Amino acid sequence: MLQKTRILTTILLLMVTSQMTFGQGVSTAEWSSKVWQAASDGNWDAVEGLFNDVPDANLDFSSTLSEQIETYRTHQEKAVQTTISDRDEALTEMKAHLAEEEILQAMQKAVEAQTLSKNLDTVMFNEDIQAVVNRTKKEINGLIKSGNLLTAQTLMYYLRTFYEDTARRDLYERWNERLEEITLEISILRQYAPKHLHELKARRAELLGDDLPEAYNEQAGDNWKERIDGIEPAMLIRAIDIATAEHMNQVSWEALIASGLKSIRNLGEMPVISETFTKADDRSLRNFWIDAVDEEIESLPQYLKHIPGKRVLIQTLERLLLMNDNAMELPVGVIIREFGDGSMKELDKYSAIIWPDESRRFEQQTEGRFVGVGIQIRENENGEIMIVNPIEGSPAYYGGIQPEDVILKVNGKSANGWSLNDAVDRITGPKGTIVTLTVRRPNHDNPIDLQLTRDSIKLHSVQGWWKKELDDDGQPVWDWMIDKGNNIGYIKLTSFSEESYGDILDAIQEIKSDGQPNGLILDLRYNPGRL
Repeated sequence: MLQKTRILTTILLLMVTSQMTFGQGVSTAEWSSKVWQAASDGNWDAVEGLFNDVPDANLDFSSTLSEQIETYRTHQEKAVQTTISDRDEALTEMKAHLAEEEILQAMQKAVEAQTLSKNLDTVMFNEDIQAVVNRTKKEINGLIKSGNLLTAQTLMYYLRTFYEDTARRDLYERWNERLEEITLEISILRQYAPKHLHELKARRAELLGDDLPEAYNEQAGDNWKERIDGIEPAMLIRAIDIATAEHMNQVSWEALIASGLKSIRNLGEMPVISETFTKADDRSLRNFWIDAVDEEIESLPQYLKHIPGKRVLIQTLERLLLMNDNAMELPVGVIIREFGDGSMKELDKYSAIIWPDESRRFEQQTEGRFVGVGIQIRENENGEIMIVNPIEGSPAYYGGIQPEDVILKVNGKSANGWSLNDAVDRITGPKGTIVTLTVRRPNHDNPIDLQLTRDSIKLHSVQGWWKKELDDDGQPVWDWMIDKGNNIGYIKLTSFSEESYGDILDAIQEIKSDGQPNGLILDLRYNPGRL
């Protein structure tokens, strides 16, 4: 594809040069523009059609142009043949995996073969692929019954991918919904049954032929305590009250309460959480909990006909906490947090309750400044601390940290089993002090040690059209003009922090330094909010 693009660029440069040299008419310019647009859209059939209808420009370079078009066609044909060969190889490997009952690998190859096919819909009806898809669906059901949720999740991911961008949008939506459901269940395992989840990771790694995860760190079994520390029912009531009153989707009390109830119902369907909460091992107590929550869900519409939503929520929580005393005796914070996170799933993906254990990291983002090495982190699917991005101009940025690096150690101490707060506490520290991060990097055999000096970090929520350079302090220097000809400025606001207002005023002053703009674009796309 890269070679094809280079050849196409050469062809278009020839057309542009010939226009500049010989002043050819508009038809040539239009043809060049159409070729470039079709190539940019990936519409190679349209490109080929345009090459069959080159304008008669009487160019001195016409022979060279013809040679370049012929070279392009040769490379295109080679690419097509290579793709066909790769697809056939994937299909052969798929059938071999299926014969060996290696369903996970077979489904991987099915998706690979589909990706290499010209028509995603047609390949769905390939008899061999259908056999793999049907076997995968049966395998998922069996894995769920046996409790192997992690491998079932992986297979669901491949099935969802298989139906994506095909005519079977209905099947894509179905598997996407099931994937979200099982992902929620796995998040419960991560919090309240981490040892069991570690065993599932090992089983999946064995199936895939991957390296086994590090030995289980018993410290991970206590992370849930930090997660619920300081949580009170009033927090949940206030959050849902605000959501119903102020969220742009005008979501109802019924939708939010029902979603929260469904979330905590899952706790009764997962006996493995007895790893942390011993009474969850008693089937009768779990059934009592499930029946009680089901009754709440069924009665909810009737309650809301006669009682205001906020009062219904308060009464529902009171009944749930009372019933919990006769069921699995879960900590109150667990019920409140799972209920709240379940409720928020009814809103958009940017809306969430900021719980006490998250408040410190949230405040760093909203204040726009902190002392550290300048990394954004999250838990990956294996519960490891993974780098999302190094912050531009920070010690991590200059020190060699890369996205998707996994933090293995901080100052020689293993990060296995740490919570995000554990990682933040150990990585941040006084300005000018040194911290050593040991990271695992994709496609690297051995861990990498990186020494970083902590410094004041500024989070940039205001950006321009394109970055010209970094100044001596590592701060970006922006070009704020999206259209210099018409004098149109551009400001992108990625989030709302304490620094945003002043930074926007500074940006406007820089824009005005070149004269009063005729217009200004304020880009708020993907802005998750905050202050």
